Amino acid sequence: MKLLNCKTRQIEEFSSKKIPDSYAILSHRWEDDEVIYQDFRTPEIAVQKAGWEKIDNFCRIALDDKYEHAWVDTCCINKEDLTELTEAINSMFKWYANSAPVTVCYTYLSDVALGEPIETSRWFTRGWTLQELIAPASMEFFDKDWKRIGTRFEFRKAIEEHTRIVDEILDETSRSRNTSRSRNITAILARSSVARKMSWAAGRETEREEDRAYSLLGIFGVNMPLLYGEGSRAFVRLQEEIAKESNDLSLLAWTRYEWQVESRGNGLESSTRPGLPEEPCGVLAVSPDEFGMSHDVILRRDTKHNPEFTITNNGLKITIEATVTEENVWRISLGCAAESSPQHTIVILLREVGGGVFVRWNADSRIEWPGDNQGHDTTFYIKKSIDWDERSMVASQLGSMFHRSFQFHAKGEVKFGKAMPALS
Repeated sequence: MKLLNCKTRQIEEFSSKKIPDSYAILSHRWEDDEVIYQDFRTPEIAVQKAGWEKIDNFCRIALDDKYEHAWVDTCCINKEDLTELTEAINSMFKWYANSAPVTVCYTYLSDVALGEPIETSRWFTRGWTLQELIAPASMEFFDKDWKRIGTRFEFRKAIEEHTRIVDEILDETSRSRNTSRSRNITAILARSSVARKMSWAAGRETEREEDRAYSLLGIFGVNMPLLYGEGSRAFVRLQEEIAKESNDLSLLAWTRYEWQVESRGNGLESSTRPGLPEEPCGVLAVSPDEFGMSHDVILRRDTKHNPEFTITNNGLKITIEATVTEENVWRISLGCAAESSPQHTIVILLREVGGGVFVRWNADSRIEWPGDNQGHDTTFYIKKSIDWDERSMVASQLGSMFHRSFQFHAKGEVKFGKAMPALS
C-alpha cells in the first residue's frame, strides 16, 4: 500500500504487514489537473499542478490531527500498473473502513461554501464516492476553503433523505485509538437487501462505464478482475459474482423504467410506467439505474431459506415454487417486499421462449403479490440478458407461440373425461 508522508509530502510504500495502524484518508471529487503517482518523480512539476493545493491542505490538516501518513486515490495508486490498479480497487473499501480510528476520512467538498447544504455538492453524484461515504467508521466534511463543517453523524438525516441510505449505515460508533472496538460495516451492510444497496448507486456517474460496477465491489463483498473496454458487461459480471456469494433473490427486484403505483385488482398491485408494451428481457439488470426505485426493498425472511440459484451457460438456474396463468406466464416470488407493505411479496413474471429457456416478462413493472407465492417446485433456466437485436426476435417468437394451460390441486386419482373440440 502506498501512503503519503504528511511531513515530507513524499510517497512511501508498505507491505501488508507493515501498514501503519492509523492514517488519514481523503474522499473528494476528481477535477482537472490532479497530481498523479508519476508526478512525484519530479516534485517541482507536482507542486505546480492545480491538484497540489488539495494534497497540501489535506496533509496539513492530517498532521494537525496527529496523523503521520495519509492516502489519496489520485497519487497513491500507480494506475499505469494494471495489477496494482486491480488490487487497489478490490481493496479500496477495506482501506476506507480500516483507516485511522478517530478521524477516519476527510471529505473535501470543493463546490460547497460554509453554510451551504452539503447535499448540493456534486460529490454525492459520483460513483466512487458511494463506498467512501459508507465504509469509514467516521467522516468529517470540509468546505471549499478547507474549513470543517461537520461530521457524517451530524449530517446523517440530510444525507439519508438525499441518498436514501439507511441511518444505521450513516451512524458512527465512537472509538478511541487505545481500543480495537469498531463498528462492523460488513455486518451492517448484510442487513440490507441486495436491491436496496444497488439503489444507492442509481443515478451516480463515473468517467468510465465499467467503474459503475467496479466501484461497488467492496459494498457487496466480492472481487473480480478489471477488464476496461467490456462496457456494460462489467455490471453483468458484478451481479454474477454477487449470485455466487449470496442467494438474496432481491438481486432480481429491479424495474426497467420509471414507475408509478397502480392497482391491478384482485389484490395484485404493480408499479409501472403506463403505455409501454410488455417486452421480454434478461433476468439481470443492465445498470444500477434499474434499481433506482428499490430503495425500500426489505427481506421477508432470512435468505438461508431461499432456494439455491446459480449462473450457468444456459442462464440463471433456479428450482422454486411457481404458478402459471392461462396465458402461460409464470410467477415466482423473490422473498422480499416493499417496506411499506411487508405482507406482500415482490414477484417477477417469466415466459418460456422454447427449449426450456425463459425470459423475464413485463420488467417495466414491480409486482407485489399478497402473502407468499403458492405453487409447485419448477426448474427454470432464465436468460441472463437480451440485447436489443435479440429482443425483437424473442418478442416475435413469443408472439407466434400460443399456450393455454390450467392448474389445480387435487387429491387422489384424476381421470380424463372429455375434451372440446374432440381429440383426433
